[in-house]
Amino acid sequence: MEQPIVFARKGRKKRDPLQHGGWKVAMADLMISMMCLFLVLWILQVVDVEDQKKLLNYFAYGNDPVQHHARRQRAVIR
Repeated sequence: MEQPIVFARKGRKKRDPLQHGGWKVAMADLMISMMCLFLVLWILQVVDVEDQKKLLNYFAYGNDPVQHHARRQRAVIR
């Protein structure tokens, strides 16, 4: 009479659940950055030259036209 075949079941190694998810956060950060870059490039391509100058002035000097005017006068005086 043949002996029955016995299969030994080994348990799987338990992993720490926090070891393999970091790439998802980095990928999401990259995707958001790329989307923002393409939106800015698209907006700069769509607006006309006058609006581009207003936008650059806003980022350079803020929303205060008096401060921008004062900085120009100082540059002329020198």
